[in-house]
Amino acid sequence: MASTPFAIDVLKGPSSNRATKDLEAGFARRSMMLVRRLLGENSLIELLREETAASTEWWKQACLSSNKEWTPARITLSVRGVLSKEFIQWFIPAQGGMLPEPEKLAAHPEHWVVRPSQGSKSMTVLETLGERPTLFTLAFDVQAAHFVQNEPTFTTKMTGRGYLEDGTPIMELYHQFRDHADGQGFDVDLAIYFPVGAGEDVVECHRQHLLVEFSNWSKQAFDAKLAQ
Repeated sequence: MASTPFAIDVLKGPSSNRATKDLEAGFARRSMMLVRRLLGENSLIELLREETAASTEWWKQACLSSNKEWTPARITLSVRGVLSKEFIQWFIPAQGGMLPEPEKLAAHPEHWVVRPSQGSKSMTVLETLGERPTLFTLAFDVQAAHFVQNEPTFTTKMTGRGYLEDGTPIMELYHQFRDHADGQGFDVDLAIYFPVGAGEDVVECHRQHLLVEFSNWSKQAFDAKLAQ
């Protein structure tokens, strides 16, 4: 006799019509923001010191085994209600760089620390890459690497490079933007390139990471536009 497949039907529930997983994600982000605020950036870095030390060694080995070959975690999104220029100006203001406002950190629960370092276009970042909390520097507006896949119809580019404390590069950021013909939104081709030695699990996990954070960031940029 075949078993009945698992299912839950909400017969009477919250007034919110959001899906259960969306509610759970909201609770997770709120909880993580509380932990971040109470511990503070320095304590979070110290708390995860053993994890990041291990991940640093793992990334070094991944880079060595890659023979200078890179592979992208890449997705494409279509955003409505905000233009690419408006999103970029919100994301990386002309003055101050990518300011670590709480809502930007909350865009993904595994953003542990993001803070300015060595100038307005460079950030100290502690986030989970794949399954490994990783401490690295992310510099924006760098010369794009030769291996990135350029799409000429996406006319606006965002470039960046992530590297370990010893200068070992572990990621190449190459995001490309194209406004919609009706002036009401934009398409964005998001790509984070990793050394091939990092493996497909890291790449697929970061595809999911990009989807979560950029969906939230786009909504935050839209909300900020409405609030002006």
